Amino acid sequence: MCFIIDTDSLIHLKRNYPTNVFISLWDNIEDMILNKELISLKEVQTELSTEDRNFWTTFHDMTGNFFIDASNEEMDNLKELEGFKVYDTLWCDGESLADPILICVGLHNDYTIITQENQRSEMRIPFVCNKLGVNYLNTNQFFENQNWKF
Repeated sequence: MCFIIDTDSLIHLKRNYPTNVFISLWDNIEDMILNKELISLKEVQTELSTEDRNFWTTFHDMTGNFFIDASNEEMDNLKELEGFKVYDTLWCDGESLADPILICVGLHNDYTIITQENQRSEMRIPFVCNKLGVNYLNTNQFFENQNWKF
């Protein structure tokens, strides 16, 4: 199973799980990145603040394939997103550039998206994922899915 992680989850992990305290968590994350089971997008890398970007880029530098570009085939799924309100409101205006691409990659490859967004609003990733049948988890659900205990 492969997971693709959103900007907010990368920020959440870095800020709430210090590497010097949650050592086994970070070892697990590193292993998943090395095994290409956990990826993100170059668009996500761009959305990160400089401090967060530098932190996560070290993981990319280990493998060269943590922050990836979506393929043309994956981007073909963009037409599936055009009917959603969030597409016209946020994504076409240049906000949350990574969100539609995350969904396209998840849809094309049957990847599970990791996001901290909630499903209460149709302006969020989980709402679109539910409509398109794309799996998503927040970080705690991801830990449970992997049977990680800290």
